[in-house]
Amino acid sequence: MRTIISLFLICLQTLVQAQDSTILKAFLLGLNDNHPMLKSANITLEQYQLKLLQARGGFDPKIELLHQQKEFNGTEYYNQNKAEIKIPTWYGIELKGGYELNTGQYLNNENTTGLDGLSYAEISIPILQNLLLDQRRASLTTAQFELAMGAADRQAQLNDLYLLVSLAYWDWYESTSLQNLYADAVKVADTRLQAIKRTVALGSYALIDTVEAFMELSRRQAVLQEFNARQIGAFNQLMNHAWSTDSNSLSYSNPSFQLLFTTDKLLQMVDSFVLENHPSIVKIDQKLLSNSVEQNLYKQQYLPDVRLSYKPLVSGTSMANYSTENYTIGASAQVPLFFRKERAKYQLTVAKGEQINQDLRLKQRTLINDLNTYTQSLQMLTEMLAYQQNMVNAANRMLVAERRRLELGDATIFMINYRERYLLEAQMKLIKTQKDLAKTQSVLLHKLGLDVLELLKNT
Repeated sequence: MRTIISLFLICLQTLVQAQDSTILKAFLLGLNDNHPMLKSANITLEQYQLKLLQARGGFDPKIELLHQQKEFNGTEYYNQNKAEIKIPTWYGIELKGGYELNTGQYLNNENTTGLDGLSYAEISIPILQNLLLDQRRASLTTAQFELAMGAADRQAQLNDLYLLVSLAYWDWYESTSLQNLYADAVKVADTRLQAIKRTVALGSYALIDTVEAFMELSRRQAVLQEFNARQIGAFNQLMNHAWSTDSNSLSYSNPSFQLLFTTDKLLQMVDSFVLENHPSIVKIDQKLLSNSVEQNLYKQQYLPDVRLSYKPLVSGTSMANYSTENYTIGASAQVPLFFRKERAKYQLTVAKGEQINQDLRLKQRTLINDLNTYTQSLQMLTEMLAYQQNMVNAANRMLVAERRRLELGDATIFMINYRERYLLEAQMKLIKTQKDLAKTQSVLLHKLGLDVLELLKNT
């Protein structure tokens, strides 16, 4: 009997000892680009990069070629040829340069170029509206802010993934630890029952002791079946995130209670936390910057749209033919009478900016309160873990004392079962406290918005 009880104690103590390797750390570092959430995060960033490329395309020079010709009954009505390049600039000024060669009996006099053709350069300048900001510049600036927002969004998605994996891992740890705990407890109860059956004939135990041992074995077997079902479900949940071949080895592993970071290390992270660097705050800040660009753009619409253009003309392609007397000049101006569309656009962006500001205030308050909540929970659970470990140690001592009483004939199988049951309950509470502490650490890391993988690589 002493051997059976000693085996039971060894099995219980082994379950709370941390293994040398951290399976969770290896699992997180093993997440690769095959994971759908990681792929989605990368695609999100690529989309913002493509939007920036698209906005930069608004400043691409354009070449335009034109050929129009009409002949009827052997008569050439007109033959028009034009090659032109347009170069938009950052300050709203548009440059053009080109060459025209137009001939024909019925050519419009306005399009006459002579046999040598006509070279020209043109500059178009906005005077009021679009001088400080136009649609091209606004689109590019907004795309740059959105790219920074996309990087923050990608980090937020990765943090969500790390949290999901961590929570699933600790659920697996709890269910597997409880499964192992009761699997060993069933073995101990079964061995005891067989031993009692053999010694009843010798008179060492009463026949009723076999009933007591059988009831305890049946109870533990029923609990074990429940934990088996929980372990399968928890393991399958974790396997939702196993997209690498190395992850298959988890089915042959026992999870260990080894935290990614110590409580003191996490509290240092909380103390050095900068709210403005949190991915959620960065995203909202970039939205505000983008909204301010839209406000400035639509504010420009209140100004009259006035443009001046000047185009010197040169006969042929030689600059020696240049003369200040050959040119075209133009001016255009337009202004709406009621500004209803312009006022609506501007006021909509102002309202949107106010809405984003309110979202920012709420997010800041929520993050600060969440950090305070989980920081306090972390500290309390760390203390609870020590208290619960003391409870397990005390239950161990009580079981050892009861074993000595049994050897002296002052205890019964019922009392041994009772002490073991109490130890099992204490052990189960210890495992649950370990899981709660680990999950609290995972959530706290998520609330801090830190790149968990970078932190793990540096540890």
